[in-house]
Amino acid sequence: RAVAEECLSLNDIEELLGLPIIGVIPESKDVLTCTNLGTPIITLGDDNPAAGAYSDMVDRFLGEEKDLRFITPEPVSFFKRFFG
Repeated sequence: RAVAEECLSLNDIEELLGLPIIGVIPESKDVLTCTNLGTPIITLGDDNPAAGAYSDMVDRFLGEEKDLRFITPEPVSFFKRFFG
């Protein structure tokens, strides 16, 4: 979706909400799985991209300075574009 420019930019979101962005969570099937199981995604550890992003967001909320990850969309492969 981000590659097809179907979403708002980070600046657009900050302007719309009037708040700074403290985290960007990458799209992940693990988030859905953990939600369905009632398990916090953060328990998967920092090696998992989504869990690491949530962990970074908590750290930023608590005042720690960290760079935002996942702010540029990953390129979509030829096959994924056509077959999902």
